[in-house]
Order: sequence, then structure tokens, then C-alpha cells
Amino acid sequence: MRGPFLLRKPLGAMDRKTHSGGMRRLHYVNGSMVVSDIVCKAVLRYARALARAGETEVVEVPTRDVTGLAEIAYLLVGPTSDIFSTPIVGVDDVPDGRERYAASQMERRTVRIHPTRPEWPGEMHDVPDLEVDY
Repeated sequence: MRGPFLLRKPLGAMDRKTHSGGMRRLHYVNGSMVVSDIVCKAVLRYARALARAGETEVVEVPTRDVTGLAEIAYLLVGPTSDIFSTPIVGVDDVPDGRERYAASQMERRTVRIHPTRPEWPGEMHDVPDLEVDY
């Protein structure tokens, strides 16, 4: 496979192991985009800070197409934004300079809006589904 992705196992091989440092699918409105883990966390933190402050902003997000090529998406993020992410299992990521820069810019803006935000661990860990008795 060409591009920045390193295939560990087939994409369809879903498991419940902890996912860390890979690519994520960022879901927004009725669609989704592929982003690196660091960009995903920065977008979610920034969205949380904007929501708490009652502010809205257009955010430039570096994304990847299905072949791994760089693209840019613009998201309107604010108090009513419904954004979530899911892991793309089996695909590792090495963030490029534009992704690191975008993430650092969003982190700076987050700190300005909400300086006492709680820190997240180094990786975004996925937890298994809850078992609920009906």
C-alpha cells in the first residue's frame, strides 16, 4: 500500500484490542473524514473548549483521502456540533508536518479559550461496548 499508512492486519479484522497512535475516522454531520490521531484529539479538545465558551469557529482540518493523500476539510465547530471519532483498525500513522502544525495550532487556541482543560493520555484508547441488561 502506498502513502503514509503501514498495514498491520486486514482492515476488516475488527478486534477489541486497545487502539493507539493510528488513523481515526472523524464523524461530522452526515459524513466522516480520515484524520491522524493527533489531529483528531486536537479537534475534539478544541470543539469541547468552544462549546464550553459558547463560541463557534471554522476550523481547518488536515485529512487524508482513501489512498492516503493529503486533503483539507473546513468544519464549523461550536456549541451544537456533534463530532465523534472511531478508530480505523489495522492502519498505523506517522503524522506529517502539516498535521503536527494544525494540531499544535488547535491546542494553542484551546488553551486560550479553556486554559484549565484536563489533559488526555498520550493515546486515545477505545473501550469495549458496555454490557447492558434490558
